Amino acid sequence: MMDFLAIPFVLLGGLALLLVWLLSAFAKPNFNPNTSPEQLTASNSTLLIFLVSVTGMIGLFLRLYGMNNSLWLDEFGTLWTVEGDFLQVVRRAFSFQGQSPFYYLIVWAWVHLLGISEITLRLPSLLFGIGTVYTAYRLAGDLYDKRAGVITACFLWIAPSMVQTSVDARPYALALFMAVIMFFGFAHATKTGSRSGRWWFIMGAAGLFSAHYL
Repeated sequence: MMDFLAIPFVLLGGLALLLVWLLSAFAKPNFNPNTSPEQLTASNSTLLIFLVSVTGMIGLFLRLYGMNNSLWLDEFGTLWTVEGDFLQVVRRAFSFQGQSPFYYLIVWAWVHLLGISEITLRLPSLLFGIGTVYTAYRLAGDLYDKRAGVITACFLWIAPSMVQTSVDARPYALALFMAVIMFFGFAHATKTGSRSGRWWFIMGAAGLFSAHYL
């Protein structure tokens, strides 16, 4: 990590931890015998909506702020890999990147649909990052409750590593997305015994492996 990014990343990490504490401490019932259940629900809902809205705006700003900045070294490798035709993408992914072509074929299709630009190259990672946060929300909600899902999603939305991978034209956001799908499928299968959970687990595990190595 570059030295000039260290302090902002530390501050962002501290903000993420502070947010988790706020949600855990205040977005829950305050057992005051003089407060009616209706007042508790309205107060908690208002605070929760406020914290989630602020978190959403901060995370979205951090992601969109540098979307059109110049590509860094490894991202130029992604650009070169997806500039050719389908077979060239496969060959370059194996020979130059030393990775599976799974991610690069997704970006290749996206670039051929919308054209080459910094934003186009990074947009798939942004979408994978959003998918990761949503799936983590569903996972925590299924395992615990809705509040746990909200806390998990808010933390991931502004966690420094998640912010960075969501705007990198590299396979990391795809790998994280597949990892959380794998855990979601495993939890769903073990909790309900459903076949769909097993399939989600298999798809996530295969996607995770294929997102980087093959």
